[in-house]
Amino acid sequence: MILCLFLVLSLSACNSGTKEPEVPYSHEEDVSVPDVPPEKVPEPPIEHEEIVFESGKDPEENPYTRIKLQPVPKDAELRDSVYVYRPYFVGEFFNEVELFGLSDETPPPTNDYYGFGEDFWGGCSIWCGAADKWEATASSTLTKTGSIFYSAMNLRSNTRLDAWCEGTSGYGIGEYIDITYTLGNYDEVYGGGEISKDPFSFTSLCIVNGYAKDEALWRKNARVKTLKLYVNNELKGYIELTDTIKPQYFPLYDLAGACGVSTLFRFEIADVYKGSAYEDTCLTGIVFGFSGPFGH
Repeated sequence: MILCLFLVLSLSACNSGTKEPEVPYSHEEDVSVPDVPPEKVPEPPIEHEEIVFESGKDPEENPYTRIKLQPVPKDAELRDSVYVYRPYFVGEFFNEVELFGLSDETPPPTNDYYGFGEDFWGGCSIWCGAADKWEATASSTLTKTGSIFYSAMNLRSNTRLDAWCEGTSGYGIGEYIDITYTLGNYDEVYGGGEISKDPFSFTSLCIVNGYAKDEALWRKNARVKTLKLYVNNELKGYIELTDTIKPQYFPLYDLAGACGVSTLFRFEIADVYKGSAYEDTCLTGIVFGFSGPFGH
């Protein structure tokens, strides 16, 4: 009898020891990723050479840059024979004064903008030939709340006021966003009369994770931890996001394009950071960095 009682007590102790206590929601940013203001964010290393566009004009008035593929680091991380992309910087949100050079008038500027500051308006770069050739669709979308829509096209917005949220039950593992990018051509951006065959490369990404309209919404909704990146239906990498509301900057390797040619990017949710209140997984923005003809 004493032996049986001892065994029962021992089993009870083992079972109680394996039960994990409930851990309250907490948020800790990954301090290993540098946090810098937007004007300090460096571009990943790009191999390039200066070429002159043969249009009969003075070369000094009409230069452009031909870009080679971004070199792949020797220590690039691989998973399933594709690259693992991690943020090389976490930036800050921009405001109207920083971006547009506006006078500091009332109401005060809000830090709502994100992306690559030098290419925000495009200027003389090929960006101005690409801005209207960006389309996004999603495998599912959360039903609108009042007048608020959660469309994948919200990812094109330059501010953090809108977001895409998946619309399935649970955390949306396997749900995805398709972004089709078609870069411009000489006829549109320079009046050359034909589509350029000059190459360019997609060199980087800026991603704003979660529903970043404000800190409270960001915490309540789920955020993406891992995205699978497909390019033209081929798995190209895993994007590992930090759990932060701030813009995250990622390098990209071996992603060449051509003017006038569409490239399909699929971002598929593979893992998430759980929200404190809702299971809806959200993304606020995805901005591509690239280099090519007419680049700054």
